[in-house]
Amino acid sequence: MTKQSACNLMRSLPKKLRLPLAGLTLAVCSWSTTEAQAQTTGSAPQLYLELNRLEQVESACRASFVAQNTIGSDLSGIGFEFVLFNKEGLIEQMSSFDFGALNNGKTIVRRFDLKADQCLNISRILVNRISKCATAQPSEVAANCELVLKIGNKTNIQFGN
Repeated sequence: MTKQSACNLMRSLPKKLRLPLAGLTLAVCSWSTTEAQAQTTGSAPQLYLELNRLEQVESACRASFVAQNTIGSDLSGIGFEFVLFNKEGLIEQMSSFDFGALNNGKTIVRRFDLKADQCLNISRILVNRISKCATAQPSEVAANCELVLKIGNKTNIQFGN
């Protein structure tokens, strides 16, 4: 039985049986919808995060990120914990950044000033974890944001895991 047919079966049950199974129905059906959207677009659901640019701005290093949501659900909040390493491989900073809401199919750009005094001193930015992944509609994909995270990098330092 496919997930879509399981979803249809759940919806066809009499109302008195559907109510006790509401949570299961929501989980099965939302995952099926996400899967169907991914098959329609030809790609798997993903949360894309790209380090697009590092630039020196006065006494701070500004990091510009591009984030895109194609997981099939709007995110009411997304945040990432980053660890910055210096040229010697030592940890310089560990911070969480809130990217705000990220609707499905939307791409956003966010800039953050890092505590590092010079961009040239940063050799690597580790995406330590997703610190926040909140959605209005529960879905298995949104509950497992780290599993659908894809990393991109347009800079000359290491970025990702």
